[in-house]
Amino acid sequence: MQLTMLLPGTWTDWAAMAQLVQTAVIVFGLWLARKQVIEALLVRRQQALREVINELGSERVRRLRGWVLRVMGPAEQLNDQEIWDAQTVAVTLDRAAYMVHKKIVDLDVFTEFMGGVVEELWPKLRPVVKEVQKSRPKYCQHLERLATVYLPSGKV
Repeated sequence: MQLTMLLPGTWTDWAAMAQLVQTAVIVFGLWLARKQVIEALLVRRQQALREVINELGSERVRRLRGWVLRVMGPAEQLNDQEIWDAQTVAVTLDRAAYMVHKKIVDLDVFTEFMGGVVEELWPKLRPVVKEVQKSRPKYCQHLERLATVYLPSGKV
């Protein structure tokens, strides 16, 4: 078999061969771009999870979470500073819940490291959140949804 039999014989054949090569290059480029997008999304989710962990694990928020769980009394007996401290915990958890709601942070991952804490904190924070919701209806709505819908059902 001669090599010249395998090569295109006319300019039209050469153009068709060039288009095949061009199509292969484009498909390969799209495949690489897809891989990069998937990797970028993974990095974005990891960074978001790191931010949530850093915020929820900060010394101040951990101290306030402990205060809410062990010391905080009924909402109607709290002074202004105590209400502010409870709201700080609620807003911090609401930010994390927003990321879970938008599927930036995976519910299973969040549940593993914070699900029990949210389930313990919500009954104590609920009266404070409900009081604020009287004037600001969307206040901490993501935390409320996380505590009452997502965590019990296990689905976002």
